[in-house]
Amino acid sequence: MKDIPEGCMKKRGILFTDRQQDTLTIAGLSLQERMIRTLQKAGISEIFLLPQQSEEAIASLQSTSGPVVCLTTSLLLDPRLIEEFLDFPAETTEGLLCVVPRREQPLFPLPAWSAPADDTVPLPLFLCPPPLLPLLVEALQQGVQSFPALFTYLQERTKIRPRPNEGRFWYWVRGPGDVKEAEDALFQTLVKETDSPITRLIARKISLRISRLLMSTPITPNQITLFCLGIGLIGAFLFTIPHPLAQIGGALLFLLSTILDGCDGEIARLKFLESRYGGWLDLLCDNVVHVGLFLGIAIGLYRQYQVPFYLLLGGLAVFGVVASVATVCYVTLRRKKGSGPFFTSVVNEEEAKRLKPGFHLLVKINDLLARRDFSYLLVLLALLRKMDWFLWGGAIGSNLFFFSLLGIYRWGRAL
Repeated sequence: MKDIPEGCMKKRGILFTDRQQDTLTIAGLSLQERMIRTLQKAGISEIFLLPQQSEEAIASLQSTSGPVVCLTTSLLLDPRLIEEFLDFPAETTEGLLCVVPRREQPLFPLPAWSAPADDTVPLPLFLCPPPLLPLLVEALQQGVQSFPALFTYLQERTKIRPRPNEGRFWYWVRGPGDVKEAEDALFQTLVKETDSPITRLIARKISLRISRLLMSTPITPNQITLFCLGIGLIGAFLFTIPHPLAQIGGALLFLLSTILDGCDGEIARLKFLESRYGGWLDLLCDNVVHVGLFLGIAIGLYRQYQVPFYLLLGGLAVFGVVASVATVCYVTLRRKKGSGPFFTSVVNEEEAKRLKPGFHLLVKINDLLARRDFSYLLVLLALLRKMDWFLWGGAIGSNLFFFSLLGIYRWGRAL
């Protein structure tokens, strides 16, 4: 190899393609396009498709240093698996092969691989550290055109050790018969750990079914966000009408908007369309609907009972919402630099480690209040004709949420 100048370090990916399988569509994207986007999200700066781009790959490997991830397009992977795979000690001189616990289904055949005693099997995901680049170039120059052939070539000439997958999602698509099961597995990854029980039981099941219908359409996550904004504001307007049916209709529309609001994030994650702009748009649209909701309820109650105090309660609720979202936006601007999602908790993992004793419970309570599960309570109170109860709860709850945020960020030393 040529002498490589210092500083010319890149993370590159070599994708071995399969003409018969690469065109299979999984959740709106071909296997090849899905793997390319997976690598890009994992921070891979250059990607080469083999055997089509063998010469380009060889030229890049000869001119720059840095680790190379080799894999096939028939894999579905969590990008974090690749990120963790690339987090290897600087002194590593051995190749690393990803291994996973043995399953009932057949796994990728690697005849040259000797399974370790821990009953794991290999995935076609291999990390070539910089010291092995000359051997990788040699293999490509010898005409290696598949992952098994590359692995066999390297296994015969250097030491390769297993690196276990730490619980990240993966799925090997063997052919057209696996498409439905692969999509089912992908959709299961969209259920968030932070989802509340009622969200998992109702909202997430509905939103996932709708996302299945939308995944092959040109509809974008931002368009879904704006559609939910429109539905939510129509619901808010219905609350200004002092009639039980109008209020029930408004509550149902607000509930619908919160359920559909899950689809924008699901489609964004499925099709790798997450963006900083989309994250902000989702956060702000949700809270514009909240403001409209409290104003609509306050106006409706005032028109029904001619009591100005309801307008004051509405104003207090709006203040709590605006102050809370302004605080969250300020903190997000300081700590979040990449793409969405932007608000998954009032503190992130690093901030949670710096919290004073006693503030962890407050964080959990605030996270529960931020989940929008109150939409189900709204429907119940509309049916019971107790919208004044909801307005009281909003006026008190939104301001308690705001001041508790201040307490966490100011005195809890989360920042």
